[in-house]
Amino acid sequence: MDQKLKEIDKYITRLHAIASRSSKAGKLDKALAAIGAVSSIQYSINQTYTDDLAEEILKYNSAQIKLPNEYCVNDDTVLFYDGFGLDLRGWAASFVKGIVDAGFTIIYITKEDAKGHIPHIEHEVGKGKGRIEYVNINHSYITSASILNSFFLQYRPKTAFLYTYPSDVSAVLVFDAYDGLVQRIQIDLTDHAFWLGSKAFDYITESRILGASNAVYHRGVSKEKIQKMDCCLYINSDMDEAPLPFDIYSEKYIFSGGALYKTLGDKEHLYYKIIDIVLNNNKDVRFLYAGNGDDTELKKLIDSYPDRAFHIPERPDFYRLFENCLFFLNTYPMFGGLMMRFAANAGKIPLTLKHDSDHSGILIGQDTLGITFDTLEEIVAEANRLIRDEDYRRSKESKLKSAVLSQSEFAVILRRLITEGNTGDSFMDIPEIETLEFRKEYLNRLDIDELLLKAIPTKLNKSLLASFPRLFIQKAVRRIKHDKF
Repeated sequence: MDQKLKEIDKYITRLHAIASRSSKAGKLDKALAAIGAVSSIQYSINQTYTDDLAEEILKYNSAQIKLPNEYCVNDDTVLFYDGFGLDLRGWAASFVKGIVDAGFTIIYITKEDAKGHIPHIEHEVGKGKGRIEYVNINHSYITSASILNSFFLQYRPKTAFLYTYPSDVSAVLVFDAYDGLVQRIQIDLTDHAFWLGSKAFDYITESRILGASNAVYHRGVSKEKIQKMDCCLYINSDMDEAPLPFDIYSEKYIFSGGALYKTLGDKEHLYYKIIDIVLNNNKDVRFLYAGNGDDTELKKLIDSYPDRAFHIPERPDFYRLFENCLFFLNTYPMFGGLMMRFAANAGKIPLTLKHDSDHSGILIGQDTLGITFDTLEEIVAEANRLIRDEDYRRSKESKLKSAVLSQSEFAVILRRLITEGNTGDSFMDIPEIETLEFRKEYLNRLDIDELLLKAIPTKLNKSLLASFPRLFIQKAVRRIKHDKF
């Protein structure tokens, strides 16, 4: 076993023991804290796709959730729980719009911190007869679960969507409790990595074969529960007044973006080699990256091309950066599936270096589009041709028009899923896809000390103080030094 894994495994084993003991002793909040911490660790190292012991403990304790003696459902009411609370990042706005367009009353629930920061979701909910409710996730796991449950009791939805981050203990506890009472649908946004809640749904939506494979072979999900379903895009037409480093309407540029950790993990730093070679070969082309995270390697690139390579933070009007670029360069070794869809929707080629098979099945008819390449040499040659041969580039762009779902198509599929329990589409065959090399890269970029400080000594996990005093003291010292906790 890798030395990093040996060290991490000690904490996982200890947290499992705490969760089990606390659950048996009736100390629910401490049990949930231990599960929350271990789930955060499991997601960060991504060496397994589910945690059976954590799932069993949550399922056992879901019996403590107060349920009505008789649950009379409202057939046209759909509850959508969004643990992220992000306005335009991810799929929430698209699903909210799709559910409303499909004719249902939506009860959109998210964290209280999102209040005032989700204008587009508020707009879509307001178009129907829906409501937005907020859960304060900062008090305790039990309080959060109780508040979420109160909305189930108040609105009595027939269908509830679970769309959340990998360690959302409170939401999984509540969704576990409504087994057999509500049609529960999990939206698998994080199909490539660990998440909690593999037993908390009746159906799970998967957009690509990798997600279906991980669900069946690594999460223990029966094939009957898997619904093949892509997501349409929510296009924001707002303009950000923040300045850009150059005129995107007159300059030729390659666009790329997303969380910067997706460009790290492979020892060769192939993503940055691609950009370096292409910029060196094409003196009149610029490179623009939009995203946040560890920019160590990106800074090196910018130092080499100070007037041609640029880094900007995420911004709400990023779609126009797609619309005006030469093409979109996908991240590597981890690709951006949602970014691929945005590029295709904008009619711009999402140029992608293959990494195992995790890039597959993102776009409709993807294998016929000629956008994925096996080697550094091949993708560089394609980038050069796209830059220099406009007719060739336009010809390839024309094939992208039908590569993503329209909003009307998405609403029809959503209505069928909600009313009939299926999307009308399925994976004909689900092979087991090997992800060993992909998972190794998580270990390559893993900082154990940072991981532990992020996962265990948090305000929500204060019940773990006696079990991990050193980590809580380290976090307190850091807070004093850097004024952050």
